[in-house]
Amino acid sequence: MLDYYNNLISISKDIVKLNISSFFYSLFFDRAIWTLFLLEKGLDGLQVGLAESLLHISIVLFEVPTGIIADIYGRKISLIISRIISIIYAVGLMSVNNIWSIYFIFILFGLGSTFSSGSDTALLYDSIKGNKKEKDKQFTKINGYYGAFITAGLTLGMFCGGFLQSVSWNTVYLCIAVVQVISIIPLINMTDNSGLVKAKQGKNQDFSFLVCLKNLVISNLIVFKNRLFFTLVIGIVIFTATINTLYLFIPIWFKEQGFDEIIISQIFTLDSIIGIIAYSCAYKLEKRVNIYTLLIILPLISLIALLLLPLSNSLSPILFIIINNLAILFYPLSSALINKLIKSEERATILSSVSFLSSIIIAIQFPTIGFLTKYIDTGFVLSGLSIFCLCSIILLWQTNRKGILNYNEKRYS
Repeated sequence: MLDYYNNLISISKDIVKLNISSFFYSLFFDRAIWTLFLLEKGLDGLQVGLAESLLHISIVLFEVPTGIIADIYGRKISLIISRIISIIYAVGLMSVNNIWSIYFIFILFGLGSTFSSGSDTALLYDSIKGNKKEKDKQFTKINGYYGAFITAGLTLGMFCGGFLQSVSWNTVYLCIAVVQVISIIPLINMTDNSGLVKAKQGKNQDFSFLVCLKNLVISNLIVFKNRLFFTLVIGIVIFTATINTLYLFIPIWFKEQGFDEIIISQIFTLDSIIGIIAYSCAYKLEKRVNIYTLLIILPLISLIALLLLPLSNSLSPILFIIINNLAILFYPLSSALINKLIKSEERATILSSVSFLSSIIIAIQFPTIGFLTKYIDTGFVLSGLSIFCLCSIILLWQTNRKGILNYNEKRYS
């Protein structure tokens, strides 16, 4: 990994800056324990689920408009805005005193996450030097290491989170605010020519929000009218959204099993350490196994592990780590495949649309799980997420290598 970052400097200093910024941005010390914070504030499982659902409804509402803003004004500006809103999120939770304030802060945080969603990977892809073929060749590897760097930040954040919470919840959120400020600094000096305002400077072309919205609709219709590509995207987002839901909700189950905040943080820390290795190895796995086969095998193994999840409390942390790291392997592989099928000028917008679909699924799953846990054991409810894995496998099975390649050739011919 050290060799990668030495070589990275010769590839693009902007990629190095983006990695550093994203490392600090990922230091959310409440990552593994925020649901426990809400429980301590007096919320029950359903209300926790509603808070998370409101966050993702916010993402659904703002994902596409903020993707357009990134395409107009540049991805660097979009990323800076996301960091500023994260600071507001942390400061807000330090002074929150009622459920409605919590809901508002989560809605605001959802807005902030949309400014980062899609913009970081789009900026990463466009910062790679070379033509499209060369970028495609390098992207899986660079994106895998980028994910590993983010996971390293998450690991450090979760490791420290439990100890910071032992001091106070305010200490947790004060530290989050500080690292978010630091994450802005590397972005300030980044070069970003992705915005249409810059791209069309000096040209008599209309790049207003409404025109870009029209282009958004046209570009998404072109992409999503292709049944094969649409099936691929839906299969991918169902699996990633489902594992995200598991990740967000499982701390409550660990708490029900008697684990305290420090132990839960350490479980997530171990998960993230393994995740760093998984991210770093994703591109190597792609070289040895057909990517289309991997996109089916990884959800299949996750499905089996989910079914086993409630059968043994002692093994549940191990099964969770297995499931989550299969998703970590899945993400850079699926992201690389999608990036190969879309054009640069549409990348942030379409990736935001993919995140939009993921947020819809999570917004439905999370409150549903919160409601069911009031009547059914949490472990069995989480095991029920295997149904979504099965749906993902069926959809991904319908896509095939020849069909995807034909789509790609038609798209760029």
